[in-house]
Amino acid sequence: MATRRKVSKGPTPDELGGLQGRAEAAAVTGPPSPSEPTGGGGQSGFDTYGISGLTRYGTVSRVYEEFLRELQGPQGMKSYREMYDNCPIVGAIMFAAMHLCRKVSFRFRPANPSPEARKVADFVGSVIFDDMESAWPDTLSEILTMLPFGWAGLEFRMKRRMGMGDYILRPPALGTQAVGGVGYQVPDFSPSRFSDGLIGFRSWSLRSQETLFMWEFDEDSNAVVMQQMAPPDYRIRRVPLSKMFLFRTQVAKNNPEGRSVLRNAWTSYYMKKNLQVFEGIGIERDLAGYPMIQIEKPDMSNNLPVPDIWNPKDTDMVALLAQMKKIVRSVRRDEQEGIVMPWWAKFTLVSTGSRRSFDTNAIIGRYDQRIAMSMMADFIMLGHEAVGSKALAATKISLFTSALSSFLDVVKAIIDRQATPMLLQFNGIPQELAPALEHGDVESINIQELGDFISKLAGTGFNPLSGFDAQKAVMEAARLPTSDIRDPNDPDVSGDLGDSTSDNNRSGAPVDPQGTTTGSPSVLTAKFAAMEKELAEFGKGFNQMASDVKKHFDMKPPPPQPQPVTIHHHAAPVTVAPAEVTVHPPNIQIHQPDVHHQTTVEPAEVNIHVGGEKKVVKRTVERDAANRITSIKDEVE
Repeated sequence: MATRRKVSKGPTPDELGGLQGRAEAAAVTGPPSPSEPTGGGGQSGFDTYGISGLTRYGTVSRVYEEFLRELQGPQGMKSYREMYDNCPIVGAIMFAAMHLCRKVSFRFRPANPSPEARKVADFVGSVIFDDMESAWPDTLSEILTMLPFGWAGLEFRMKRRMGMGDYILRPPALGTQAVGGVGYQVPDFSPSRFSDGLIGFRSWSLRSQETLFMWEFDEDSNAVVMQQMAPPDYRIRRVPLSKMFLFRTQVAKNNPEGRSVLRNAWTSYYMKKNLQVFEGIGIERDLAGYPMIQIEKPDMSNNLPVPDIWNPKDTDMVALLAQMKKIVRSVRRDEQEGIVMPWWAKFTLVSTGSRRSFDTNAIIGRYDQRIAMSMMADFIMLGHEAVGSKALAATKISLFTSALSSFLDVVKAIIDRQATPMLLQFNGIPQELAPALEHGDVESINIQELGDFISKLAGTGFNPLSGFDAQKAVMEAARLPTSDIRDPNDPDVSGDLGDSTSDNNRSGAPVDPQGTTTGSPSVLTAKFAAMEKELAEFGKGFNQMASDVKKHFDMKPPPPQPQPVTIHHHAAPVTVAPAEVTVHPPNIQIHQPDVHHQTTVEPAEVNIHVGGEKKVVKRTVERDAANRITSIKDEVE
């Protein structure tokens, strides 16, 4: 029979830190009361009966999911660092991944179209994108260290946004109290670009993966504290995970160390590294020759014996043999080359005289390709070989960028589930107004292919650019400005996917917990005032244009003394009185002021040009028994 375990009480509020710690500690509850619903057999849905099965030993332990010792714990972090820094293939892939992700645009989408939700989105975007100690691209680079190491823990620190104040960025003066010999004290005041008095993030600081010492776990096998041993003092520091944002490439068994994207490339890298060493030694020996010391025969005529270096009982001979072996091993062709030998020892360089049996260049190239394949990045090998096509390269690049996009989704999920709710909680803002982080595409769209696609859609009679979102997306794909594209239904959308940050409230006007702005008007408000004025001027011009067009098409009763009208019918013109003609002008929606109307073709069609676009008007002529025109009807196709 399964034994019911009590729900863990979790870390103390001091460990959790700040308002977040008090909230989380208050949210932890004990076992369900008898009044709470339970399943069959008395089992409650509020209890847990199993654990994740993460391989560890004790409450304070390292993670032993990795079966290779050189990839476990701190040694594993150093091994991945070696791959990252020493392997040119891994370095190229990581460089491409980092910089492709750094150029991706980010924005916060409001929770709903209300002004309060848009102001909250502006506030959250200003905190994360504009007001931390490190710029957002640099913060993103530290987050993306989860790719080579499998995980990245960033400890956050809060601040109150009180403007720049009289803070001067300068080194601390001599004599400032130091902290345990580690460094100067960090001032409590942090400058801010905003002076609204709200609480924001001061910094997201990486806790280096190589400084990991141990993890502390709760009884559900969830990591709750990271123990860090970092230079310069190498003392153990305990960092609660509730005080960190833990980004992981993979969450199997809730492993806090995730899984490095370099894991499958380790064996290929290991073999390649050793082959390169052997190849270098072999090349050196082939060029300089194989060193050899040969013992000469004794010169009995001069009574010169030869020392017996093979006598293991003579300590002097053993030492002499060791010295000669050292000479053979340390022979190098460099600026200090040279050797002094006794008469009874002959030093020679023996050449191999033939090619080696294996092509090490091809073998190392094969391992390079496997390293790239393990990360779906073997497209970087194209161009270095005599094979490959443009279509194949496009497919491989698309797979690689899709993988990078999924890692950015991990970043989005952590910020949406942890950072944003915490920020709103600190400032007393309802969670219902929490905005969602969105990121653009990693891969740039082929403009030529996009244009062909739109042209084909338009050829079917469907206009794909009729909506605001479609027009904006096309302009962004072409990297063209979108400021002139307005959404009539939602003119105050926060941010722009073409920008790396949201369109934040730059004025520093305070924002109360309900999202209303007080104090001096924001720059955003001034922008909309200018937009309203511009729209009013445009409306006046549009009304005048519509009035002119209406006068052009408006059919009024004929004057008492009308002039005859000539209508060309087939080849013979027919002249009739205007009173006998009833014209129904086409119902045309005017979009541009440049309208030209010509009526020289009858009765087949009339051409009307609207904004440079040709409209065909089919004309129907009705006659009486005397072949007199009674009415003319125009219809736009």
